[in-house]
Amino acid sequence: TAFAKAYPEQHVNVGIAEQNGAGLAAGLATCGKIPFVVTYAVFGSLRMCEQIRQEICYPNLNVKIACSHGVTPANDGASHQCIEDMGVLRTLPNMTVIMPADYWSARKLVAAAAEMNGPCYLRFTRDAIPVIYDENTTFEIGKANLLKDGKDVAIIANGLLVAEALDKVLCLFGLDFREDADLIAGLKMHIHGLIDRLKTGVRLEDVFLDEIKRKYPLVFEMGIYVGEFL
Repeated sequence: TAFAKAYPEQHVNVGIAEQNGAGLAAGLATCGKIPFVVTYAVFGSLRMCEQIRQEICYPNLNVKIACSHGVTPANDGASHQCIEDMGVLRTLPNMTVIMPADYWSARKLVAAAAEMNGPCYLRFTRDAIPVIYDENTTFEIGKANLLKDGKDVAIIANGLLVAEALDKVLCLFGLDFREDADLIAGLKMHIHGLIDRLKTGVRLEDVFLDEIKRKYPLVFEMGIYVGEFL
């Protein structure tokens, strides 16, 4: 790879042995290094899960795991695809999970992950996806970026599905998004109002159904994450 040629003393190829890669990265982290373990998402999460849990997350070591694919591209087959990684790694202690949405977010969030201390899982897609942000956009780990304010629809997405939301989901509501490239997350739904109502004992599903009945469409790609937050 280009990185291996440019920095041969900083590149270690462990072969098809991702679990060993996790252990090696943990050891490097104890010596003050900032190792990045790079592989397919299915191997960097499920195959390495015990090592990540025991050797990286429990001791809170500064290891970054950068993985690609997920469910793309299809030509690698089911054995090399993964949809469980984001859910599994979110349950591990001290782990931060990041899924960039395009080129600029990936570039900047990799740098942000290197600067933060502690375990971090970065999930990328291998396929080409549209550019959403620009080089001047700032990103803060743990904070969402609001691209378009509005009152009619709330869409929360991450990763490659941000582009899918822009291209497909919004058109279902008859919104003209092609003239505004920075469109996502029509947001500002009454989140605080929903939280107040939930505190009174109203079930989450009842709150959402009531909102929908009042013609307040909510579309959540990350529905379970949002539900946990609420």
